[in-house]
Amino acid sequence: MTRFNTHSFLPMLAGLVVTAFACVPADSVAAEPTPPSGVLRLESFEPIEGPRHGDDRHFIEAALRRARVRSLQADKSVADRLQVEDHTVELHWPVRESVGFAQPTVQAISNFLDQDPAEDDLEDWNCGGENARTYDGHNGLDIFLSPFSWYQMEQDSGIVVAAAGGVILDKVGDQPERSCEINDDGGDNNQIIIEHADGSWGIYAHMRTDSLTAKPVGAVVEAGEYLGVIGSSGLSTGPHLHFEVGFWENNQWTPQDPYAGQCNDINTGTWWETQPAYYEPAIMSLATHSAQPEHPTCPETETPHYSDDFGSGDTIYFSFVARDLRMGETVGVEIREPDGSLIASSGYTEETNEHVASAMLIFSIELPTSAMPGNWEYRVSFAGETYTHPFRVDIASPDPAVLSASNNAYNGLWYDPALDGEGYNIVTTRGGTVLYFYGSDRNGRRLWLISELVTQPFSNGQQQRIVMYESTGGVHDMPVPSGRGLSIWGELRLTFSACDAGSARLIGEDGDKLSALVKIAGVPGSNCVSTPLGPTSPYAGLWYDPGLDGEGFNLIVAPPGSVLYYYGFDADGNRLWLATAPFDFSYANGAQITVELLRSGSGTFAAPVSGALESWGTVTITGNTCNRMDYVLDTNEGDKTMDARRLVSVVGIDC
Repeated sequence: MTRFNTHSFLPMLAGLVVTAFACVPADSVAAEPTPPSGVLRLESFEPIEGPRHGDDRHFIEAALRRARVRSLQADKSVADRLQVEDHTVELHWPVRESVGFAQPTVQAISNFLDQDPAEDDLEDWNCGGENARTYDGHNGLDIFLSPFSWYQMEQDSGIVVAAAGGVILDKVGDQPERSCEINDDGGDNNQIIIEHADGSWGIYAHMRTDSLTAKPVGAVVEAGEYLGVIGSSGLSTGPHLHFEVGFWENNQWTPQDPYAGQCNDINTGTWWETQPAYYEPAIMSLATHSAQPEHPTCPETETPHYSDDFGSGDTIYFSFVARDLRMGETVGVEIREPDGSLIASSGYTEETNEHVASAMLIFSIELPTSAMPGNWEYRVSFAGETYTHPFRVDIASPDPAVLSASNNAYNGLWYDPALDGEGYNIVTTRGGTVLYFYGSDRNGRRLWLISELVTQPFSNGQQQRIVMYESTGGVHDMPVPSGRGLSIWGELRLTFSACDAGSARLIGEDGDKLSALVKIAGVPGSNCVSTPLGPTSPYAGLWYDPGLDGEGFNLIVAPPGSVLYYYGFDADGNRLWLATAPFDFSYANGAQITVELLRSGSGTFAAPVSGALESWGTVTITGNTCNRMDYVLDTNEGDKTMDARRLVSVVGIDC
């Protein structure tokens, strides 16, 4: 299924040339005859050096002192404790890939905490010596972007999230983001410091300019919540996250090592909910290119020359990026024609380096002039994994998928009569169907989820498994851009028994919820609504303001009247959804109406409360055209004006 990421609303050469069919695992191709043609060449093997940072402790120490003052002001009794023995927090991993990221992973580890304070002696939690993955004086964990780190940074590929819940104590987000030198004092780190419930602190440093959560100092964040985007601010040699945990004790910072290991002499026991292994070999990416990728001088952005479309006689470059490649490990590569025939194969065995945190291999092949047209396949096997990447030869790129109007029979508002105070909105567009869940999380806070773009047609009796995303980190007047703010929440299992009845099961971090759904109101113009198409229905659909990405409106125009839903954030950065009672509106150009906005005030994911809606403010709607509307929110959190554009139209309804 295609992920929905339009808006949250809605270097040395390690070997000689390797010719075809060499060094391929025997069990993968031994039974196949030697292909008659095709030479797959190993062009290069390039270890990707992980970034590090210089002596930026003066930046971090200054931030820690600011955080200490705020912590004392907030809760002196907690901040004054001797807390090294009081550790209870369990850490989640602090980085995730962006929702739109198409490769297996973008992150690798370059450095752990330095356990040996002696200069020139290196030791990490797993011991080390000359093979230790750290450097002198390093007090945290470095997670870097690979490959094409500057390109990936610009794509917001690496999202920084809270490893544990807590309170923001310090925040710097306006410093330059393209540092390349560890001794170039060009600016502070873009960083956040969070105090956890047990009094420990987490430091997240080197993020992108203006990417930090809009939540202010003093606001609460949850584990897994959006904090920012990996960058290279401060004294840094490239895009990475420096993650550090510890305690403020006796007027100084005491770093802790979150990993449990025989050479961790600082603290005992792991801080991780599930501790990662020392080496985690994995396929990071595989891609096809029209030319060799270009790596300009840092900090200029790389040019990958990605392409999936080629012609007979073209030279194709194939990249493969491995994480934690170790001595003796092998890589197998295959190129297959549209009929599945093996046209070329190759491989690589690491014989030079004991360990490479990340490495890129580039292979190339010159297609024959009589290459078979169609969809080809590039396949890589490494560390027990096999991934494939399709590419096209002498055929046109496929047109964007267009979903038939059949799904629009399910358009409208849905709820479970036994679970009042929450429900679903379903909107079918030409590109696919989008579903919204609005309700509460397990702690009683407002929760709204958005589905991936579903491109399969619905049919009664058939279960659909749909990825659901949540959006975090914005505030009422400054939402987080959707590509940054969306993260996977869980799964929706949806089954319809009719176009106005079905069941929905949400499975995610808040628990497991089963709802027996009925349709409250359908959308005129949809296949399941008998009411004739009225003059107001062309305005149904999803609306957003391009200047306020990360939030928007869903307008349902149904026989009982129009119902408007707003999805966004409140002034404290908590997720917020609002609804109106049904209202009548002509939607003629220039027409205007002011409608009361209602907010759900109680209930949890497992137990929503009937009659929980309360007045929150008003929205004034001005209809300009069927593709342009103005929304002005007048609330106790301030006014917000949205110059709204139609994000998508509903299939079967003309505008």
